[in-house]
Amino acid sequence: MAFTYVYLKVGEGYRVATGGNTSAQIRATPLVEMTNGPTIVDSAVTLPLGSDGVATRTVAATTDPATTPSGSAYTLEVIVGQRTIHRLTAAIPHDAGSVVDLSSLVVLNAPPALRPGTFRVRDALDFSDVAATLGQFPQWDGSQWVPASIAVDLTGAQPLSVLLTRLAAAPVTVDYAASVTLNAATSCVHRVVATADLTLADITGGAAGQQIIFIVKASGADCTVSFPAGGPDPVTVTSGQRWPARFVYDQPDDAWIPLWS
Repeated sequence: MAFTYVYLKVGEGYRVATGGNTSAQIRATPLVEMTNGPTIVDSAVTLPLGSDGVATRTVAATTDPATTPSGSAYTLEVIVGQRTIHRLTAAIPHDAGSVVDLSSLVVLNAPPALRPGTFRVRDALDFSDVAATLGQFPQWDGSQWVPASIAVDLTGAQPLSVLLTRLAAAPVTVDYAASVTLNAATSCVHRVVATADLTLADITGGAAGQQIIFIVKASGADCTVSFPAGGPDPVTVTSGQRWPARFVYDQPDDAWIPLWS
């Protein structure tokens, strides 16, 4: 006994937009080492496709009665140019004729099989004939790809332009006072030179998910930075040193959460 060798075929070949042939091939990789008599098949083979879609080289079938192990199969990749545009796992029958079309194979683990005929992307992916409308995406319905509207819940979402504008804004220098309030709508970075103790009374103008940095530089003497009741513990900044504090705005609770321990 020996392997039966067959030619693989993909539809009616591949065409470029102008109608001419394009470079295409099938790469067949056995899932396991196959043996039939003295012959062993254990490595991938590349099968160039002719203009009619038929490979110019043969490949060993997997279903010959004497082939072991039983149930052998290949991973078959259809490559156009440098891109793999389809991949499937299937057995190759020894008794289906000398030319076997990929569309006739029983797929073991793969996307939808190619349809016979001149290649189109929508054929390879098995799209339905339902016309899509603006903004729809392909969605698998269990047997084919159909156009579908994918709902995204943006309730409470902050326009990206708002956050980008604030991120791009120059840092704001806050005049020193015993109690300061920051306006997050003006920038994401605020700084103050503290000549004595100060309290961060409030942060206003926050956007959902926005982060800000508040930099306190102690000048002339150590200073203590305090926060409203229920906030973080006071922090002492050594004279001449800087202390950066980071906060993120939790919109549902209208609260600024400190991001340090």
